[in-house]
Amino acid sequence: MSSQAAPQQLELVREFVNTREYDPDLESIPTADALAEWLSEHGLLESGSELGDEDVRRAHELRDALRSLLHSNNGSPLDPAALATVNATIGGAPLAVRFDEAGKPELAVEASGLDAAIARLGAIVYEAKVDGT
Repeated sequence: MSSQAAPQQLELVREFVNTREYDPDLESIPTADALAEWLSEHGLLESGSELGDEDVRRAHELRDALRSLLHSNNGSPLDPAALATVNATIGGAPLAVRFDEAGKPELAVEASGLDAAIARLGAIVYEAKVDGT
């Protein structure tokens, strides 16, 4: 991954997928507390929210699958397993179409806890794919 900032809200997705380095292998969110802190610091989770080991597993799976999809945007083959993971993980996070005061449609998160964080990341990725950023 590049060290350059990503456009607009995609920077948040870039920061999320880069919470694991591969050379050397370093994990920035190894525990439920570390995950909750990272998500809270990045505005994806209410401060003080409690997460568990299953949440860490889901977040790691999503992160690794999103990383794979980002690589496919740069010419790597699309990994069907990564696509299935993203679809399964984000598919369970409730999103709705809402219109702002100017009548512009946006994806709104209708969840809490890790599902809210996943939905917000999914909405950012969706909007970036639609608008070409």
